[in-house]
Amino acid sequence: MTLFGIKKEHVPLVKLGIVRSRNTFKNLEKNGINTVDDLISKDVRELSRMIGKDLSISLKRRAIKAKSPKESQEKELLKIHAFSLDMELSLFDRLFETAEKQFELAIEDSIKNLEPFLSVNPFHDQSVSKPEFEGYLKDSKGRTLSTIEGEKFKLCIECKSTTKLTKLISTDSALEVLKKCPANQYTHKVVIGTPGFEENAKKSAEEHNVLLIPISVYARVLLLAKQNKINELVLATIFSEIGELTTNKLKIIIDKEVKEKNVV
Repeated sequence: MTLFGIKKEHVPLVKLGIVRSRNTFKNLEKNGINTVDDLISKDVRELSRMIGKDLSISLKRRAIKAKSPKESQEKELLKIHAFSLDMELSLFDRLFETAEKQFELAIEDSIKNLEPFLSVNPFHDQSVSKPEFEGYLKDSKGRTLSTIEGEKFKLCIECKSTTKLTKLISTDSALEVLKKCPANQYTHKVVIGTPGFEENAKKSAEEHNVLLIPISVYARVLLLAKQNKINELVLATIFSEIGELTTNKLKIIIDKEVKEKNVV
């Protein structure tokens, strides 16, 4: 307290390495922020208006890493990253916090961030025989991509969630995509799910050549697109995966793309 010239309630902010400046403490206190919990609970958009964008991002990241529960930490950090890239945070709120029809609409809106390389047609009639979306990959000239076999790269995309997002998506729910996506109509089957998938669903998806994308990994794809690290070939590689698309698998795909660009 003597060293930093701070009050007793501010000590945890220093001990956890979150705040490192006396002037910052004064600024936070002026805005009613005195504890780590105060900092975590404050929306980064509001905090930015109080103390500036760069500082608010740094403080929120440190606070989340220091004290937020692990189950919520990843999504909170992804939202901070989106904010740092000037992306619409309300979209990420919807992706992480909504279910069923609202989640489907959030996915539909978010896919715009993958244009012009991904073009989708939504089916709004809620038919049990049709997926939520069918999609095509296109190059920078608008030409539809083809697979190695010469077929048009045609995606069947389903959105899955659980009631109130309190459970993981079951195998039966994840594999409903097989009923809606005949092999003779689609080359790739994709399920985007929130909050995540059961272990058995991941194994079954791999056996049936289905790709499961948890919402946190899908959000990372959107962030990479914003940073111009996504093109039609990267998306083709991503959608050609089977089983669960993990953060590590995504990183390997992106690192390979960066390495190949550097070689060229």
